[in-house]
Amino acid sequence: MLPKERQLDVERLQDTFENPTQVKALISVDDVLCKKQKASGRKKGSLPPKKKERVKNTVAHIQSGKGETYTVTTATIAQMMIVLVAFLLSNGLMLIAGPIVFFTDGAQDLLVPIQKVVAFLPFKLILDWYHLDKKCQQRLSMAMKGKEKRNTVLQELLAWLWVGKVDQAISDLRSLNPDDIKDTEHIEKLIGYFSRNVSFIPCYALRQKLGLRVSSNPVEKANDLLVSNRQKHNGMSWSASGSNRLATLTSVRRNNEHMQWLRHRDIRFSFSKQLHAKPAA
Repeated sequence: MLPKERQLDVERLQDTFENPTQVKALISVDDVLCKKQKASGRKKGSLPPKKKERVKNTVAHIQSGKGETYTVTTATIAQMMIVLVAFLLSNGLMLIAGPIVFFTDGAQDLLVPIQKVVAFLPFKLILDWYHLDKKCQQRLSMAMKGKEKRNTVLQELLAWLWVGKVDQAISDLRSLNPDDIKDTEHIEKLIGYFSRNVSFIPCYALRQKLGLRVSSNPVEKANDLLVSNRQKHNGMSWSASGSNRLATLTSVRRNNEHMQWLRHRDIRFSFSKQLHAKPAA
């Protein structure tokens, strides 16, 4: 028998999975940043800005329990939540008894609006596995001395997190040899990240075994298609309105809604089978 700390918590497993045929929607949400266009030329002798200014697009990938998909983009997460609720209502998804399952990278500016807007509905938040993995790599790289020791700690940490054992992962970080640490601040920040998101870290191993999603990869792909492929090239900079409008137009085309808009100044805003047709080149 496995040691107690290695055993799965049966009570917590109830929050790990959902019936994929009885969910309102699987929704992945993320922000994409692009270089901001300068409002005017910098005055002679003035210092350059300390931090590069960015414009933001919030992108969401929506998937029904039947696998139908739709992508939308807005300028802010607040606007996105209004659009998402409207989409759920428009497509009759509110009538389904199951939850909405959100996938995010754990950023507070995304989590808080989601929790506030859908508080009246059954919903679940899941921290994207690949963002969690990346966060561990980044923080440990800045915190620890020596690649070999860092990789050993990373491997053990990810093993705990993969089965949802956040407390054990934090315990391992707390018990690190001080001689192996070059910057304790990054260890504390990683512990804080785990603590803030503990409710959103499921047993990824079980979800994968059941064929359920463990990441927000669909929205990462949508980020590329709607924003990055067009707006994030060397030498490019954008106004907020220009970036948001171009992303919106691209989303209309990717959803194969462009002809409906050109002919009728309207979009279907639904999981229509026609949306899956490949857009014209």
